[in-house]
Amino acid sequence: MKDKWTLVVGVILLSIGILLRIFSILSVIPYIVMVTGSVFKISYIQKLIKDKIYKPGFELLILASGLMLFFVGIYFRKHGNSLMATYYMVPGLLLKLLFIVIIIREIKTNRKNQNI
Repeated sequence: MKDKWTLVVGVILLSIGILLRIFSILSVIPYIVMVTGSVFKISYIQKLIKDKIYKPGFELLILASGLMLFFVGIYFRKHGNSLMATYYMVPGLLLKLLFIVIIIREIKTNRKNQNI
C-alpha cells in the first residue's frame, strides 16, 4: 500500500471533486480538486512506467478515445442536448473503465512474472 498512495489519494480527490461538483454551487474548487486527483493518478502511472512494472501499449488509445468521447458528451450537456451527451458520455466512461481493467490485469501479470 505504501507504493500506491498516489493512486489512492488521486482517486479520493477525484471522487471528492465530483461530489463537490454535484452537491455544491462552488464553481472553481471542484475542478481544481478533480485536476489535482488526476495529476496524482498520472504520477502513479508514470512511476509504474519508470519502474518497468507497466509498459504502455494499445490501452492508451482506449483511454484517449474514452476521454474524447466523455469530453464531447460534456460539451453537448453544457449546450442543452442531454440525449446526445448520454450517447457520448456512457461509451466514454465504459472505455475508461476498460482501460482500468486492462492496466490492473497487466500490472498483476507483470508482478507475478517478476516473483517467479
